[in-house]
Amino acid sequence: MSGEQSLRIRNMGADDLAAVFDIEKAAKAHPWPDAALQREFELLQATPPIVAELQGRVVGFAFARFLGGEVEITNIVVHPRFQRRSVGTRLLQEVFARGKVEGSTEVFLEVRRSNRQAIRLYEKWGFAQIGVRPGYYIDTREDALLMRKSL
Repeated sequence: MSGEQSLRIRNMGADDLAAVFDIEKAAKAHPWPDAALQREFELLQATPPIVAELQGRVVGFAFARFLGGEVEITNIVVHPRFQRRSVGTRLLQEVFARGKVEGSTEVFLEVRRSNRQAIRLYEKWGFAQIGVRPGYYIDTREDALLMRKSL
C-alpha cells in the first residue's frame, strides 16, 4: 500500500472514540451503537483495544478479549476508503501478536454469513469455520459463522 510505512498500530484511547464511532457507521450496514462501542472500550482496559492510524488519522480498529488461553475478536473494522490496503491484515497481525504475549493458543470470532470480504480475509489468515450461530445478529436475524484459528 502506498505509505504503508506510515501505518501505525497503537492502543486505543478515549480520544479515539469519535473516530471509531464514525468508522463503524461508515463501514457497516448494521453498525454497533456508539454506547455499545464505548462500553466495549471501557471493559477492555486491561488489554486495550487497538487502532490503525495512517498519517495521523484513525482508519481502523479492533476489539479483542484475551481470556483463558483464547482470544475472541469482538469487532474489527476498517474505514471503507482504506479497505484493501492491508489495514485489516495489520490489525489482525497485532491481535495475534498480543494473543501470543498473553499466552493464547486460539483465536475465535463470529462474522456475518453475508460478509464475504471479511470471510476471505479470515480464511487467508488461517481461520476455519467451526460452526454456525443461527439468527445471531439481532438486527437482521442473520446467521453468524463461528471461526477459529490456532496461534
